[in-house]
Amino acid sequence: MKIQMKPSILTFFTTLCCFSFLLLFNACSSEKPKEQTAADKINEAMDEMQKEMTNTAKSAEGTYSDAMNKMNEAMEQLKSDGKVVEPVNFRVLKEGVPETFLGMERTKNEGETSGALGFKVSTAKAAFRDGDKSVNIEIVDVGGIGMGAMSMAAWAMAEIDRETEDGYERTTTFEGHKAFEKCRNGRCELSVWLNQRIIFKAEGSNVSMDDLKKGVKKDVNLNKLISKVADAG
Repeated sequence: MKIQMKPSILTFFTTLCCFSFLLLFNACSSEKPKEQTAADKINEAMDEMQKEMTNTAKSAEGTYSDAMNKMNEAMEQLKSDGKVVEPVNFRVLKEGVPETFLGMERTKNEGETSGALGFKVSTAKAAFRDGDKSVNIEIVDVGGIGMGAMSMAAWAMAEIDRETEDGYERTTTFEGHKAFEKCRNGRCELSVWLNQRIIFKAEGSNVSMDDLKKGVKKDVNLNKLISKVADAG
């Protein structure tokens, strides 16, 4: 059974150009009016196609621009109604990063506050290492609206329980908060959703999930972090 592939617009356009060139070449080398008329029709069709593509591009650009304007207007309205809380400055989040984690010294401590299209996010990152063991901690404040969690912590709105030969991943609770556990190939990750706006994540290499949990309980005070963000916000 033959399967005919539908040509792309670019392929069709290229073929049409070649066909038009051949018709024009034949028209120049022959006096038959029929061939000249066909070439004219092809050229007219190409002109119409170009106009249509230009109009479509302008229409798409206009639609995108209108959508962005409406989104910005909606965000401004939510802010004026008090339904959107700006994330705190990343320096507040850095206060929740410990100097040591499971006895490992901190080797990195950085952060930033950035945003686009009316949404802002603050992030603090830290790294800890001891030999072949390492842990990375990330704290993200997505603000009061919590929209950022849809892309950065989709598990917070889902129920997951999965096991494979390589490891497992599941949603659970950690110190009373919605959490996500994932272990695979010597790497374990613990993420916690705090106060509907903060994502705390500890990811370890050659560190077990039990040790990660012990480290967070011992070296990181999640409730204190929530209070710091609430006071600063």
